Amino acid sequence: SATDNAITYTDEKGVPTLLTLNETSLVYDVLTNVLTYTNSKGEAETIDLGALVKANETLTVLTDNGDGTFTYTDEDNGTVTFSANTTTVTTAGGIYTFKDGNGDVITTINTNANSIIFNNSTNGFTSTNVQAAIEELLSKINTVDGTKGNLSVAGGIAFTVGNDGANKLLANTSIEIADGGVTEVKLAPNSVTTAKIADDAVTTAKIEAGVNGDILVTDGGEVKWMSKTDATTNLLSLSGNELTSTVNGVDSSVTLEDVVTSTKGITSNNITVTGGAGATLTDVTLNVTPGTNGQVMVTKNGNTAWVDQSEIVPTTTNILELTDNNLVSNVNGVISTPAVDLTKYLDNTDNQELKDFKIIGTNLSITIDRGNTVTVPLADIAAAVDTNTDNQQITSFTLTGNTLKIILERGGEKEIDLSALQVTYLVDGINTTVSGSGTSADKYKVNVSKAAIQDNQLLTVVEQGTGIIVTPLTVDNTTTYTVAANPATIALNGDVTGNASATTLSKIQGKVLEATSPLEGNVLVFEGDKWITKTPSVNAGNVTNAKNLTAAGNATTATIEVVTGGTGATLVETSLRVKSESITTSEIKNGTIKPEDIADAGANQVLVTGSDNKPVWVNQSTLEVTADNGLTKTLNNVQLGGALVKATEITTSASNTLAVKGLDKTKTQGTDNTGVTQHLLAVDMNGDVVKALKAAMPKFFYMPSVLVPTAESQLGQAGVTFNNGTRVGTINLYAIYSAQFGSPVMSSGGTLPVLPSSELDYHITYATSNVFTINSITPSGLLTYTVASGADINNGSFINIVFSVKEN
Repeated sequence: SATDNAITYTDEKGVPTLLTLNETSLVYDVLTNVLTYTNSKGEAETIDLGALVKANETLTVLTDNGDGTFTYTDEDNGTVTFSANTTTVTTAGGIYTFKDGNGDVITTINTNANSIIFNNSTNGFTSTNVQAAIEELLSKINTVDGTKGNLSVAGGIAFTVGNDGANKLLANTSIEIADGGVTEVKLAPNSVTTAKIADDAVTTAKIEAGVNGDILVTDGGEVKWMSKTDATTNLLSLSGNELTSTVNGVDSSVTLEDVVTSTKGITSNNITVTGGAGATLTDVTLNVTPGTNGQVMVTKNGNTAWVDQSEIVPTTTNILELTDNNLVSNVNGVISTPAVDLTKYLDNTDNQELKDFKIIGTNLSITIDRGNTVTVPLADIAAAVDTNTDNQQITSFTLTGNTLKIILERGGEKEIDLSALQVTYLVDGINTTVSGSGTSADKYKVNVSKAAIQDNQLLTVVEQGTGIIVTPLTVDNTTTYTVAANPATIALNGDVTGNASATTLSKIQGKVLEATSPLEGNVLVFEGDKWITKTPSVNAGNVTNAKNLTAAGNATTATIEVVTGGTGATLVETSLRVKSESITTSEIKNGTIKPEDIADAGANQVLVTGSDNKPVWVNQSTLEVTADNGLTKTLNNVQLGGALVKATEITTSASNTLAVKGLDKTKTQGTDNTGVTQHLLAVDMNGDVVKALKAAMPKFFYMPSVLVPTAESQLGQAGVTFNNGTRVGTINLYAIYSAQFGSPVMSSGGTLPVLPSSELDYHITYATSNVFTINSITPSGLLTYTVASGADINNGSFINIVFSVKEN
């Protein structure tokens, strides 16, 4: 027995065994040329037949030689040339036989699959022809012969009218989305794009409604309804004088100083204001807030502040230095002069060192550090000295307390009481302290206390007065006071009034100066007991010792004439004449010089320029007039006509045109059996060179050959598109014309004219009905068409396209 896709086998012992039948399917996609096989395990294998055939097929080429013959190149690159005028082609069993006019066989072409070579070097097949390859492919597909699967539809997909999915997996079947089948749950996020929707397909009824007044926006990548208020952003920002409004990301800026004008401004009596005029909307007056009496303005903690003068008095330093017994005071780096000798104030001694000692005769001279020099007689030890020896030296001496012990070389010793020597001591005083041991390396230093100096010093106060500014500058322990005048606070009286920085001259030597603005050419004049500005009025009759303005020379030689007013017209005697060679063309009015004004010359002479470029009179007979470049001279007669000897231009304009009248305009370009007998007159596009042409641009011509696709599989030519879903195609007519005329496959010579797109119009004179619908043609030559659904497309389906040349 058989159950769903299975059979049950019962053996002789009655034991059943369920055998599952193969569930396989074979589906071919006509749009992608992909064959999909699914085995009983549900495993799918795909074979791209289009790519397989394209990779393994070998092409044959038929070439039009242009002389009525064709050359056929087979897969083995063998060639056969035959005449199309006398060749006949017969076919039988898929074999095409080509015979010439005599009936002789030129060649045969076997189009049967078993005769077409199959390349098996890249696909693992063993077959060498297409028929064997197809059979080998079928043998690899594990399916039962004759089994076909049904195509079922769901989820908004419906068969077109008259079609179903029964046993159609290997046949052409078209499907479409049922009306209303596209619902929200069927659409993936962001899947509804412009390219997927036909024009005008989404109507307002298809869009889910929002709240009244809402607008449809994208927010964070999500499309949703939003109120106008929430969807609108408006930000105002001010940078300097530029005010910027940003509405929904669109900026608009205006410079306020360009649109806001004001007659108000900022002024001050004691602050210099730059650019204050028109700077505010109301009048503003700035003044420095005063401090209390005796205060000064300083910079404190990064701000200006009024402080007592005591705050800016620098810290006083006072160092006392003692050199020997001389005391000096160093206050803020200034050393007192002269030094004070403290010798008479020192009344104590301390242990001191010997500074110098030497024997002079029988006396010993000793000098104590910071003490006196004494002479000690050595007569007492003279007896102990060997008189027969040379001058001896002191071998040693020691000082114990006030007793000096001296030992001489090869002699005796002597102790000397030095208490009589004056020795001084330094001790602390009331306001002083003493440091140092008193040696040369560590001298005594007497320091006066800071408090004593502060309590007894005299203070110097630098204070601002009227119109004076005091500016202190402290560097280390030194304060420098800069005293400067403040013109803004100095009031002036007298002829000049106002502040020193803004003075007004109101009088001159006590006489009032009228406050009027002078004009160009005005001078200051004392009139009516006051000074005024006016244009001076000078009466020549009031000028004493006036001189005359005359013409130089006499009545015969003068080059200038004083017509009136020369007497008493100048301050010194003055005469005028025209400077030699000073009258140039610019001084001579056009039309002024008459023939009689030109110097006489000889009879029958003409005025020409000589080799030095200056005018000269010459006899008419010496002139040589020549004519060329389209002109002919006969005696003294020059006429139009002759050979051109150089490139010649005649410039015309809209108002100054060039016309050749009397031409016969009733005939067209004539020809006879030998060729063209009349030519056209034309100018080139660069230099307007006139030349003759044997032909003119036609008023229209046909579009070059182009395949009009009816399916995406037919695409391949540049400038052509087609969409299987919308069945809409486009052809860029101008691009194809430009490409084919601009780059022909072969030319015997010369080039084809390629006009700009703007100089052409495009026309469809015929399109096969029930197949093509012409949607539009743009001025640039882009044709849009639609292929009818279910159209019967055959070799008789075509479109006629004509280009016309514009007049202008």
